[in-house]
Amino acid sequence: MVTEYLTYATMSALVAALPGPSNFIAAENGAMAGLRKSGVAVTGHLTAVLLLASLSAMGLTSLVLASPTAFMLLKLMGCGYLCYLGINIIRSANAIASGNEPLSRSAKRRHMWRKHFTVAITNPKALLFFSALLPQFVNADRPMAEQFIPLMCISMCSAFTFPMLYAFLGKQSNQFNISNRHKAFIKRLFGLSFIVFALSLVTT
Repeated sequence: MVTEYLTYATMSALVAALPGPSNFIAAENGAMAGLRKSGVAVTGHLTAVLLLASLSAMGLTSLVLASPTAFMLLKLMGCGYLCYLGINIIRSANAIASGNEPLSRSAKRRHMWRKHFTVAITNPKALLFFSALLPQFVNADRPMAEQFIPLMCISMCSAFTFPMLYAFLGKQSNQFNISNRHKAFIKRLFGLSFIVFALSLVTT
């Protein structure tokens, strides 16, 4: 069983480490609000991961995956929200470039938490990950709880560690003396990346 847990931990870590919307949000939060607020915000991501994994363990995610309409609706919701975030980031970048909006550390924790949660819960790829992977490590002849809890702890560790690493890198970027013009350019790249992620949801 230890070998199976190590295999699951490796796969979970690899997926959590990949650049994606949640990690990019964490990097932006780290740069804008620091590690403490970023840590609070990442719990929104953890809540979504726990919810998706629990639904998968109960078999409810299979109902969504079995319905093309429901799955497409989830994709469109995720796409729409990522586009919304991307456009807002680009707009804030334009304000920074014009000198109308300095970088602020006063972001509200509740707003940051909600953003992390919404991005994660509307990500169909996360739904597919848990629906496809968890059953491979669950033995139907053994009690579900004693298998699910260790796997969930592994998922939660990965889901917290890597966004916080991105947040740390975002915070470290503040040590460089970057002009508002370059800060705005970086933010525009972030915004465009969210729009690219959004389009990838509906084309894959």
